[in-house]
Amino acid sequence: MAEPFVTSTVMANDYFNVYIATKMIELANRDLVLDKLAEKFPLPQKSSKSLRVVQVQRLALPSAPAVEGVTPPTSAMTLTNVDVTVVQWIIVVTLTDVVDLVTTHPMVAIATERVSLAMKEVKEREAATALMAAPNVTFAKAATSRGSLAATDIFDTALAITCAAKLKMRGAPKYSPDGMYFGVMQPPHTAAILGSDQTFQTASSFSQINNLRYGYLGPWMNIDWAEGNFLPVYVGVAAPDTAATTATKAQYTVGTAGTLASANYQLKVVGREVSTNYERRLSVQTGNIAVTTPGSIAVKTPNSTNYVYDIYMTQAGGTTAYLMASQVAAAATVVITTAPVGTEPVSPVSPALGINVYPGFVLGKSAFGCCELNGMSLQTFVTPKGPSDSDPAAQRRKIAAKYMDIYFILEGNYIERFETSSALQAAIPA
Repeated sequence: MAEPFVTSTVMANDYFNVYIATKMIELANRDLVLDKLAEKFPLPQKSSKSLRVVQVQRLALPSAPAVEGVTPPTSAMTLTNVDVTVVQWIIVVTLTDVVDLVTTHPMVAIATERVSLAMKEVKEREAATALMAAPNVTFAKAATSRGSLAATDIFDTALAITCAAKLKMRGAPKYSPDGMYFGVMQPPHTAAILGSDQTFQTASSFSQINNLRYGYLGPWMNIDWAEGNFLPVYVGVAAPDTAATTATKAQYTVGTAGTLASANYQLKVVGREVSTNYERRLSVQTGNIAVTTPGSIAVKTPNSTNYVYDIYMTQAGGTTAYLMASQVAAAATVVITTAPVGTEPVSPVSPALGINVYPGFVLGKSAFGCCELNGMSLQTFVTPKGPSDSDPAAQRRKIAAKYMDIYFILEGNYIERFETSSALQAAIPA
């Protein structure tokens, strides 16, 4: 008879089953650059939540010489106002008293750092969202729209020259004292010009060591460049159809329980990355979907839980898709029984199927701004240990961060957005 051994398996309940290393896995780096470029407008306390920035327009030039002895007509002065209202962002993490006692790492300190970092990333996202609304855009190579970009339509010297020239033609003031605009590109843009653009490769200006700003690249083609990797990225995915959903594709079913008029409709589904709320996966818009009797269209969202989904649909016989449902969970079904009225948000333009699109920006001085409420700049808070009326047994501690501001366009003609594709696949969740 074999002798019984007291093994580690037998005694598993009396020891740690894993040794936790003191050193933790580093977070992926996110280079945040846009907030540094925004013109700051402090909003004094007790002065409402709204700010007005005023621009006095140029006077119209005289169209004919003066006539001797005749009083010329007067010239009118006109004002343009930009009105914005600040919004508040808050993030809160709750830790129990037990976590503080049993975990290896100092979770209160880590949570404090993480909530502060998260709010800085919110600021970058909101700044990028504001810039994406600027009216002027240049596409790489011969492309004329986001949907016509091909994988070979990459960033190059010609695109940089074009962006700078367009700003000069519109009279955009230079951003820096040395007479340059400021540009923000993404890593695929940098890779494209380093890998294939001879003009860029031989440019001595990029050998300068004046790297005082994080993400700063240097001057090139009358533009001072910085690189950011937490900017909008769009991937074209398949249009919804009647087949089963996949991780990227939605499904639709035409029904009869509703009041949709007999007509053709088109759909588009946009996937928002859960961890950032950036629009990432933009479906190709469907062809016409026929509703032959007053009815409905049921849309089942893709099954990837890394995203929530916005559903867009056209009016009867239309081609412009309007928002019908937002932040819908994965693999959920939304039944559309009425058509949009036409005042809802319009869907973003989709890339072609399988194409990755990377926007960047070239800015003149005073192109966009940030209004920040004084006394509500980015702050981090940690509730103290001890009992309270809401937590009499001192079981919880909360770590929070908040700020209150808004990013907005001051002068759209001082912004040139550029969009390219790349052979590099977007670094987004599956």
